Amino acid sequence: MNNPLPEKLLKNYDTVIDGGCLEHIFNVPQALKNCSFLLKPGGQIIHILPANNFCGHGFYQFSPELFFCVYSNKNGYDETEIFLAD
Repeated sequence: MNNPLPEKLLKNYDTVIDGGCLEHIFNVPQALKNCSFLLKPGGQIIHILPANNFCGHGFYQFSPELFFCVYSNKNGYDETEIFLAD
């Protein structure tokens, strides 16, 4: 996920699930692009990962604001929802 994916994989999937990988990937912008490029039009992306203050796990801690910005209407997304659990 650190590098662009092969073209044969792009736009093939209805759902992309990140079950806790993103915080372990060095090139986060490329990984987020890859998640988007894998989707068919109208698909959905589900990230399940630790948020801020989860020290000692992975390279990064993410604020929900990152996902609101990346998956915004301005970037071609709609119906973005964020759920936080303790």
